[in-house]
Amino acid sequence: DANRRVIEANSAARELFGVRLVGRDFSQVLRHPSAVEAMDRVLASGAVSREEITLLSPGERYFMLAALPIDGAAGGAGAVPAMAIALHE
Repeated sequence: DANRRVIEANSAARELFGVRLVGRDFSQVLRHPSAVEAMDRVLASGAVSREEITLLSPGERYFMLAALPIDGAAGGAGAVPAMAIALHE
C-alpha cells in the first residue's frame, strides 16, 4: 500500500522472505537501499521504477526489481495508493 505495507504475497515471495509477509513494511522485509529508493520513487511520482539488486542471504543472488504503481484505490491527488513489487532472478 502507500505505506509500503505488504497486502498480499505469492508463494515465491513467501519462500524467499518468509511466510509472515502480509502486514509488514516491505522496506523491513527487503532491507536493500536501492529497493527502498525504488518504492519511494513510485509512491512520489507514480512512475514505474526498476533497480538491479543483490541479496546476500542465503548465498549471493541477483534480481531485477520492478516497482509498479497500482491505480484505483482511494488517495489524494497525485497519490499512488499502492504498488506491486516484482523480482526477477
